[in-house]
Amino acid sequence: REKLILSYHAFDPKNNQPKPASILIDELLDYIDQRFISSEGKKVSDNICFQHHLQPWHQDYFLSSCRWQSYDRFYLPLVQNKQEQPPRYQHWQDLPKLESESVQAIRLADLLNFYRNPAKAFINNRLKIRFDDNESVFEDNEPIALDHLQAYQIKQRLLEEFIKKAHKTRADELIGQVKQHLYYEGFLPPGKVGQAAFEQQVNKVDKAITALQGFDTEGVFSQAFQLKINSDNAQKVLLSGQLANLYPQTGLLKTRAGEVKGVDLLRLWIEHLILTLLQDQLAMKNFHSIIIADKKVRYFPEACVSREQAQDYLQELVKYYLQGMQQPLPLFPQSSYHLAEQWAKGEEAKLSGQWYGGWGRDGDKDNDYIAMLCRQLENEPINEEEFALLAERIYQPVIRHCHDFKAD
Repeated sequence: REKLILSYHAFDPKNNQPKPASILIDELLDYIDQRFISSEGKKVSDNICFQHHLQPWHQDYFLSSCRWQSYDRFYLPLVQNKQEQPPRYQHWQDLPKLESESVQAIRLADLLNFYRNPAKAFINNRLKIRFDDNESVFEDNEPIALDHLQAYQIKQRLLEEFIKKAHKTRADELIGQVKQHLYYEGFLPPGKVGQAAFEQQVNKVDKAITALQGFDTEGVFSQAFQLKINSDNAQKVLLSGQLANLYPQTGLLKTRAGEVKGVDLLRLWIEHLILTLLQDQLAMKNFHSIIIADKKVRYFPEACVSREQAQDYLQELVKYYLQGMQQPLPLFPQSSYHLAEQWAKGEEAKLSGQWYGGWGRDGDKDNDYIAMLCRQLENEPINEEEFALLAERIYQPVIRHCHDFKAD
C-alpha cells in the first residue's frame, strides 16, 4: 500500500467547537515534524493535514481550484441557489437484466433477507455497495454498562438457550450457565454492576421464558427443501433452502428479545407458507409457526391457508422479489407494515413516526440504504400510490392470518 490515511472529527457537529485529536495522532505528527522538514522550511504536518468541511454540499467543493472538487449533480443546484429539481438519482436505469440463473433459482435465505429491507438487498446485490453499519470495533477497555444492542443480545441469548435446553435443564441452572459464559466472554461488566445488569435483562424476558416452558422443545430438526413456484413469464422458479427450528410436537418455533416487528412476521409468514407445502414430507404433529417475544406470542395456525393459497402467496412474494432486485420497490420495514395494520383496524394511517422517526427512534428514512435511494426523489415515496399498493399486497395476508395472545 502506498498511502496511509487517518481521519478524525476535529469539530463538534452540534456547536462547531474544536475537538482534540487522539493522542496517537498528535504523537505521530510530532514525530514527523521532529524528523522531517518541508522544502519551504515549514512543518511537514502543515502539508499533510487537511481540514474538510462538515457537509458535502459546501460551495468550496464546487470550485475548480478545490483540491477535492465535487462532481455531484444532486448538490450542485443547491450551491448555485437554483430552484429546479436535480436529475433523478437512479443507479438502476442502466443495470443489466437479472441473469437467468438468478431468476430460475432463488435461495430462501436471499428471499428472507430481501424482505427484511428491500432497499438494502437491492443496493448490496445489484449496486455492490455496502455500508459498514455493523462493522466490528474491538474495545480496549472493560464494559461498565450495557448499551441497547448488548442488552438485546443478552435477552436473545437467554431465549435461544431456553429453546435448546429447557426440556432437560432447570430454568435457574440455565440462567446461571448463560451468566457465567457472558462473564467469561467479557460481555458483562464486572462485579455487582454486571450482576445487576444481567438480572435486569432476565426480568425483561421472564414472560417469554414462561411462555417457552409451555411448548415441547424436544427433538429440534431442520428440513431441506426444493419447491417449484410459478412465475409471470410462465417459467418455474426453483425456491430452495432449509427450514430450521422445527419441533415435532410444536411446529416452527422462533424467539425475539423485544417487540415483534412487521418484518419478523413477514419472514415467519414466508416460512409458514413453505411449511404448509411441505406437510407430506415432515413427521410432525403440529404445523403452527410461532414467534415468542417479550410480551406476546404470535403465530400462524396450521390450517390458516390451504396448499393452493400458500402456493399463490409464495408466487406473489417471489414476483415482487424479482422486481425488487431489478429496480427498487417502495416497500419499507416500518411504514409499509404500519399502513397495512392501520387499514386492517379501519383507522386512518399516520406514518410520520414510522417514516421520519421520533425521539430516540429512527424511522425508515433514517436508514442509510433507503436514504440513498430516496435522496433525489421530488416526493416522499410514502405518498406514492405504488407504496400503498405494495403495503396492502405484501402485509395484508400476514395481518389477516396472524393470531396473537399475551404470554403470561
